[in-house]
Amino acid sequence: MRIGIDCRTILNPVYGEGAGVGHYTYYLVSHILKLERDFDLVLFFDERISHEAVDRLIAGAPRVVARFFPFHEYKHFLPIAYSHLLLTGFINREKLDLYHLPGGLLPLTYRGRSVVTIHDLTIIDHPEWFPPQMLATKLGLPQTIRKARAFIAPSEATKRALMKHFKVEQNQVTVIPHGVEVSSVALTTDETNAGASSSWDDLVARYALTKPYFLFLGTLESRKNISGLMRAFLQAHTIDARMGEVSLVLAGAKGWKSDEIEREIGDAIQGSGGQVRYLGYVPHGDKLPLIANARGFIFPSFDEGFGLPVLEAMSQGTPVITSLAGSLPEVVRDAALLVQPGDPDALASAMVQITIDGALRDRLVVAGRLRARNFSWQKTAEATVAVYQRIVRAT
Repeated sequence: MRIGIDCRTILNPVYGEGAGVGHYTYYLVSHILKLERDFDLVLFFDERISHEAVDRLIAGAPRVVARFFPFHEYKHFLPIAYSHLLLTGFINREKLDLYHLPGGLLPLTYRGRSVVTIHDLTIIDHPEWFPPQMLATKLGLPQTIRKARAFIAPSEATKRALMKHFKVEQNQVTVIPHGVEVSSVALTTDETNAGASSSWDDLVARYALTKPYFLFLGTLESRKNISGLMRAFLQAHTIDARMGEVSLVLAGAKGWKSDEIEREIGDAIQGSGGQVRYLGYVPHGDKLPLIANARGFIFPSFDEGFGLPVLEAMSQGTPVITSLAGSLPEVVRDAALLVQPGDPDALASAMVQITIDGALRDRLVVAGRLRARNFSWQKTAEATVAVYQRIVRAT
């Protein structure tokens, strides 16, 4: 059996960088490589990636080869049909039994067996949250759905959306949650972890973290409900004076139409006397320490196909407040405070609860860690390989 996996979303596998699909693809592939396999793997990478980085990713793994799509720099000059023909030809020459696309759209001319991971379909219900993608949503996505033999969804919520919007049978979709990577020890101020303390002090100084903080980490875009989060934080100060002891720290790269959100962040910073902070994009190595040392992690998104940040926060023992929307209740269950994303009163009340109720924080810490133990990239890899084997053996 010869399986191909499209790894073009991974641009720096050494550091596991690449939000969303890139993160998923990196950890899925790295854990499949650790499994005992009775099949060959062909990994397709973007030619812009460093070959040394790829060599480190696959080092020591048997029965694996890396291939690099050789025409990225020309794709903007090629007609769409011709570029898709080139992609198809490049994949076909590997004589695969199955091609896995961990995210994105299949080449329009590809006819081989394929399994596609569908992370979410929010763009169909809320196209206003995304850049215009008429060709992709009207042609590429329906063609991908029609041609794929099977689908992987990270949540039951995404599976339901896939069955709702397309004529996909229930048995075509396998729900395989993402894992959570906890091998990196988060920095703490705990004296028993003296080696991490100085590094944490460095982060405190670099980001000017002068008081306990709530943390939001995600792309600045409409569906993340950052505007509602800031309104709720300011409103919480009118509920309990002890909210003056904590700040709200926002971190993440700029996204689609983020200009208005940035203006609102500026207004909130001014209106709060500096209690609202925006750090911008934070490097991968800073993410877990910032999460682990937060008073609480807030992720009030209007919709998510999975919601990996809340899982990461729970794994680090950080109390979570998140939305009764999309897959988020499915991921956290009773291990977080859940609020309607359009209800700033409820969100403000939840922030006050986390701030003043130590017993509640302790309960959420324990419940979050226990819940996070149900998710691992090894489980994700094993379940994904089982899908490969089932598809190939059935045809």
